Amino acid sequence: MENLQKNKEEDLSDLNRNEFFIDERDGRQYKTFRKGQLIWIAENYCFNSGTSLSYMNDPTLGNIFGRAYSYKSALHSCPIGFNIPTIEEWQGLLTSTKEIKDLTIKGTSGFDASSIGFFWNGEDIMTHHTVFYWTSSKSQSGKQIVFGFDFLHNIIIEEEFSSNYATALRVVKRSKK
Repeated sequence: MENLQKNKEEDLSDLNRNEFFIDERDGRQYKTFRKGQLIWIAENYCFNSGTSLSYMNDPTLGNIFGRAYSYKSALHSCPIGFNIPTIEEWQGLLTSTKEIKDLTIKGTSGFDASSIGFFWNGEDIMTHHTVFYWTSSKSQSGKQIVFGFDFLHNIIIEEEFSSNYATALRVVKRSKK
């Protein structure tokens, strides 16, 4: 996490906002932004994979705030051409944010994080000030690494989650530009 603290003053001018991606599977439109060579989905993913879970088990809220996915479900929910970000891709995004509030919906990063908590063994763990996202990177113990944002305490969390968890999903793809 040390290198996340470096370069906090980096210019955010390489962030291009107000672009969109339409998921052909359900027709949903997502805001995107570019950070360097990566195109990030700027919203929590909402694709109903059949195994994804909704905030407070309410499908309407899942469509508003995004759905939670087990890691296996997340892998199968990525749209064609997109993937779950690596730990290095997350770190690249986070080095350009000056404060964690920059990651929220009204923040300056374009990331637009919504706090949906997470699920453990299918149960909604409602933490209205926290959100976790999968990385495609594994820890030495073999668990998936997740990044979490605790907006109440203004901290970034790097944690290991087992397959019993379901978290929000963000996806990226390499830009051809």
